Amino acid sequence: MAVTGKDIAKELGISQPTVSRILSGRGGDRISLETRERVLEAAARLEYQPNAIARSLRHGKTDVVGFYSVYDYDARNDFLGALIGSLQLACYAHHLDLLLFSAFSERSRDEIASKLRDGRIDGLFLHAAPSDPLAATLARASLHVVALADQLPGIPSASFDSEGGMRDLVAHLINKGYEKFVFVAPDVELESVERRREVFEAATRGREARVMRVFYEQSQPVLDDLGDWRGQKLAVCCWNDRAAYNLLEASQERGWQVPQDLAITGFDGFVSSHFPSRQLATVGGDWDELARAAHGRKLATREMARYEAIKPRDG
Repeated sequence: MAVTGKDIAKELGISQPTVSRILSGRGGDRISLETRERVLEAAARLEYQPNAIARSLRHGKTDVVGFYSVYDYDARNDFLGALIGSLQLACYAHHLDLLLFSAFSERSRDEIASKLRDGRIDGLFLHAAPSDPLAATLARASLHVVALADQLPGIPSASFDSEGGMRDLVAHLINKGYEKFVFVAPDVELESVERRREVFEAATRGREARVMRVFYEQSQPVLDDLGDWRGQKLAVCCWNDRAAYNLLEASQERGWQVPQDLAITGFDGFVSSHFPSRQLATVGGDWDELARAAHGRKLATREMARYEAIKPRDG
């Protein structure tokens, strides 16, 4: 059974309020040094641990922030893994713990919102689509929320400059001499990806270009519709690196030569351990900088702002 302040008070024959003040660091000058030392010695000897719930009620904070993603990915996903790792580092610098919430895909958005606002966390990092009802609910909540990667209406956001990254990537490919372009996007609309798509369409206007939708990262079917462009200075821009490497694997299985038959680029800045000798061109950002920006935004104000730290990289 856990030792309480009442147990220490009984052990030493002093009042429980006196013990509580000493253990909480609020003893002041009215408590003698001898009494303070006796209480601290007894607490160490009896292996006393403060009750986190009681302490949070007293101070009005838990020193815990949460992370929730509406998507059914887990931490083994490249994107979420990098994001969670960077958030952990940012929280460590501020002596905070990071609580990961499950996707709760079987629950209603109201149930999820209630779970996120049940008092266990001081603030929330949220990864969601603007169209998700949860975003609107949390935008009205008293809980401090910061959106990550995708900007959400009414919620301060920390995201990369997707437009600038895509604009630089297309310019890079044009300078390399490519003439036909494809943008591979997921069949669900993600805010940052849709911004990239719009830039892609503007940057390739007047050139032969297509936008193709796939189920998340399952980009393999793209090859079925590109036979007429094979080997014609074709560049395929995938919405993330996992989709790009899936397309690379499918191309090798079907005998397509990369980059002779088609060039493949990714997005997010991750490399694949499955193809150590074939690292694709990608667009990467500093995830630690993004997490630090998001953390600062959580602690400061609810102003809308955007962090830009994305750079094209040849591969």
